[in-house]
Amino acid sequence: MSKELESMAKVLLVDSNMRIQEAIHWACEQDCIELIATRLGSNILDVVLVKSPDVIVLDADSTNIDVSQLLIKLKSTEWFKAIPVLIFTTSQSEAVKQQYMDIGAKAVIDSVGDLKDLGATLTNIISLEVANLCCKKTSEMLKAAHSQMLRFSKEFN
Repeated sequence: MSKELESMAKVLLVDSNMRIQEAIHWACEQDCIELIATRLGSNILDVVLVKSPDVIVLDADSTNIDVSQLLIKLKSTEWFKAIPVLIFTTSQSEAVKQQYMDIGAKAVIDSVGDLKDLGATLTNIISLEVANLCCKKTSEMLKAAHSQMLRFSKEFN
């Protein structure tokens, strides 16, 4: 992905663990992704409105967030439903992971192990999501330009 496209990516990380925030921040810096980290849980929807992230990353193990309820709110709100949400968790329960996917998570990542590995895994997925968003935006722009060219063509014929 070009540096111009990558630098446009904004990721909102909702996590209360500073070590995890630092690891993910370091990995995002390597990929020119702007990381917006917050510990907030209750007013996260306000943060999403103000910051307009391209991707949201949630720590399911954070004590100040009910991830299921937050995900339901995000996916039931028209403005937020298109934003990919990635969840990381130490839970080994496939039922819990599947519940997050059923509610609308784009991916559920195991956070057991090395923090650098977690950061690298998340930034790889984030980069793919951002590339997908950029392709969609480019496609929309091309469609709009094509429509405008057709209008101009009709006007001159």
